[in-house]
Amino acid sequence: TVFGLLVESPAALQRFQVSQPPAGVSFAGVHLRSREKYTCETLHSLPHQRLTEPVKLLHIDFTRLDLIQESLETWLDPPVEMRACCDGEAQALVFWWELELDEA
Repeated sequence: TVFGLLVESPAALQRFQVSQPPAGVSFAGVHLRSREKYTCETLHSLPHQRLTEPVKLLHIDFTRLDLIQESLETWLDPPVEMRACCDGEAQALVFWWELELDEA
């Protein structure tokens, strides 16, 4: 399961060299310092303000191979609603995943 929340974090914009916060859903202004397609950060290391509570963004049941194959065509779950818990400017989507590797 992948979870996410919106944060306000000028430090994150500076860390990833975003010259201007992206407008709407355009990420044209985002530039990473490395050639990695993604990067890992510890949220504790970046000053930030949580703007929403964590929400489930995506769920994949690895015990159901047939569902994984079907999901490959569409992949994205329906849009999620992220309710604001305080005022601020959404500058980053923070996400993480939890894996269940057994049937317990």
